[in-house]
Amino acid sequence: MTSPTTLLVGTLGGAADGTMEVVADTSTGDRSTQIMNNFQELFTQANLAKTAIDAADHLNDLSKATGIAVETLGGIGFAAQQAGADLDGVGKAFGKLNLNIADALAGNSEAIETFRKLELSVAELRNLKGEEVLVRLANTFASFEDDANKAAGANAIFGKSYQSILPLLDEGGESLRKNIGYFERYSGVTGDLVQKSDQFNDALTKLQLLNRAFANQLAAALLPSLQRLVEYLVEGKEKSGGFREAAAGIAEVE
Repeated sequence: MTSPTTLLVGTLGGAADGTMEVVADTSTGDRSTQIMNNFQELFTQANLAKTAIDAADHLNDLSKATGIAVETLGGIGFAAQQAGADLDGVGKAFGKLNLNIADALAGNSEAIETFRKLELSVAELRNLKGEEVLVRLANTFASFEDDANKAAGANAIFGKSYQSILPLLDEGGESLRKNIGYFERYSGVTGDLVQKSDQFNDALTKLQLLNRAFANQLAAALLPSLQRLVEYLVEGKEKSGGFREAAAGIAEVE
């Protein structure tokens, strides 16, 4: 099966090639319209690709922060969207969860007791992956009544961002698993994609810095002349009484 990336590259290349063919073909009746259509398609596809690159780059950053594989994390984000939440809020909550897991594994009695109340032992925390812990917690929280105790338990585990992740937890662990699986199967997001997206955006940031450097150098070169021009205009305005005479003359002509 042809990959989405190959299809996109082919489309972009086809749009560009089509534009060049139209330019070269002097017999084309309405060349201008065709050229504009080809460039519009090219820019539309390029913007679509940049949106995907930015999303993959952001997913890569969250993956580093949470320690979850990008494919799985993307699935959690997809599940969050399905539940009316968002990936950034879930990412912050997951960061707090990881800290609590580390505390429990280090022997912190308060953290151990908190997880015990949520039906997770230290041994399970040591052996389960982060997303598996989240699935277990989703099953537990989905069984709770929507009251202050539920909110307090979520706050103890996920910190101040607990409200961002509660809608996801309320869907239950099975729903979370299905959404993760669906995302991994159909999204086209891979570790290779997010790494290349990260590299591309890093290079783009350097290019933007160099462009700003050129603008700064140009400004530095032009500022003396611009300063003299402004001073000349100010001096002229002051000497002419704020251009009152010129304004009066214009009024008389009219």
